[in-house]
Amino acid sequence: MWGHLPCPKGYRGVRELAEQLWAEHAFFAGCQMLQHDSADRNDLELNNEHPLVAEHPVVRVHPETGVKSLFVNPASTSRILGLNPAQSRALLDLFFEQIMRPEFTVCWRWTPGDVVLSDNRSTAHLSADDAGVAREQLTLYRVMILGDTPVGPNGHSSLAIAGEPIAALPDHIGSVTG
Repeated sequence: MWGHLPCPKGYRGVRELAEQLWAEHAFFAGCQMLQHDSADRNDLELNNEHPLVAEHPVVRVHPETGVKSLFVNPASTSRILGLNPAQSRALLDLFFEQIMRPEFTVCWRWTPGDVVLSDNRSTAHLSADDAGVAREQLTLYRVMILGDTPVGPNGHSSLAIAGEPIAALPDHIGSVTG
């Protein structure tokens, strides 16, 4: 499931507040990773060795369209900066509810050969609760295109706090030679 992340309409005060806020994003922040699960443990160890933490505007401006959208994601947004934990959680819950409203989401039913493209500058990817119910094997290859640095309505850009930003692989890695 993914969706365009509009700023809350009809919530003028909340919208104006959201445009002033910044949030901490950390890889796996919203995921329940379990130490006793070997796959989770490997991911946790890798994340601890190479943490990726950034401060992003809660509302970002799309660099091509100028459209403002919420830039939060339940899987990676850990907290809103400058608020106490209860305030942060309450606002994040409101924003997460907004991005998951049916009119802003797409739920894709995969069939062999499907290719789906989305603009991650205004999209949150969430796994549907019914994923894997049919016990079918699904192989997903995710390709990310390097993008711009998120910019908020005030013109300030995101900040890397820990870890190295994801970068392109050198040309010789992953190339096919024949």
